[in-house]
Amino acid sequence: MSNPGLARPNQIWVYDFVAAPSDMPADSSLAGQVGAPSTPPTAEELETGRKYGAMIAKELVKDIQNMGLQAIEAGPGSSPQVGDGV
Repeated sequence: MSNPGLARPNQIWVYDFVAAPSDMPADSSLAGQVGAPSTPPTAEELETGRKYGAMIAKELVKDIQNMGLQAIEAGPGSSPQVGDGV
């Protein structure tokens, strides 16, 4: 008996990490499952969070590529295909 594990994805799409629940795409599996914080963030905190979310995604793409996998930064209009990881 053998355990082949998970299939290697063709490409991994990495989206920016969100700074607020309202930033989450409507079709996300987490949409509606994350509540608003007890104290709403300021506009400056949201901007900072979005900048850090983009930086983290960019670094994650590099890390994934360094592991020998195909990775790309995703955004609006990205169209992952069957066999891709998101």
